[in-house]
Amino acid sequence: MSSESTIKSYTAKYNKLKDLGEFDDNYINNEQLSVIKFIKSYYTNINTQNAVVSSLLYFTDKDEVYYNYFKELKKQIDVLKNQQKLPENKIINYKQWPEYVNMFNEALKNNMPIDDLIIMAVYTLIAPVRLDYSNMIIIKDLRMAKGIDTNYCLLRKTKPVFIFRAYKTASSKGEVIINIPKQLALLLEKLRLSGRKVVYDGNDNLLSKRISHLFNGSSLNILRHSYIDFKYKNDLSIIQKEHLAHDMMNSPFVQEQYRTINNDKD
Repeated sequence: MSSESTIKSYTAKYNKLKDLGEFDDNYINNEQLSVIKFIKSYYTNINTQNAVVSSLLYFTDKDEVYYNYFKELKKQIDVLKNQQKLPENKIINYKQWPEYVNMFNEALKNNMPIDDLIIMAVYTLIAPVRLDYSNMIIIKDLRMAKGIDTNYCLLRKTKPVFIFRAYKTASSKGEVIINIPKQLALLLEKLRLSGRKVVYDGNDNLLSKRISHLFNGSSLNILRHSYIDFKYKNDLSIIQKEHLAHDMMNSPFVQEQYRTINNDKD
């Protein structure tokens, strides 16, 4: 039996589909192939298609045509699911999330160079995004952002934020704003006062190697797996999953697949 929150989500998706395609209930129940064609053209992401079709199954009493397309989507999703799993030779470097946080705290305690502290901080004090801090510009005033069409750090005195505009899923998610906690803001200010103008001065490849070095062989991909496992230890609501997906710039579906590393390991 579907939970109240799931039904609410189905209802929202179903009504949005009706509005977008200007469909009524009768059309949805009798013109299934046309509806599926619209879904394919409008929702290019198969995860979103899956969510929309799931809502159709709920409101059409598991219509056969929609169900067949749902199964087709599931096969594609299963392929993606396998692609999200960590390779067996990488599992040995997997650690529980608190261990990574402890690594940062130890680095802070030992007064490691500010450049290294910044890397460890942005990947432990907030949700670990991808390699989007490479050459990220640091500015102090929003007026300085004029003309910037890439990622930047707005290090203002109140409510500092990271602004992500150029990243893997930007075409579907658009601009993403992440709040910067006080401890991280203080470290970034120290970096700026040292004369640095970017969060990390180097390309994606160099940043990736540095992350692995600082976290004792754990790659960024492993960190992201570990963080999602940690967050999913508690029962998250749909809204909480969406907030987490926002902060990591992926989707709740991808989060579920990232969790398979922990399930496989156990």
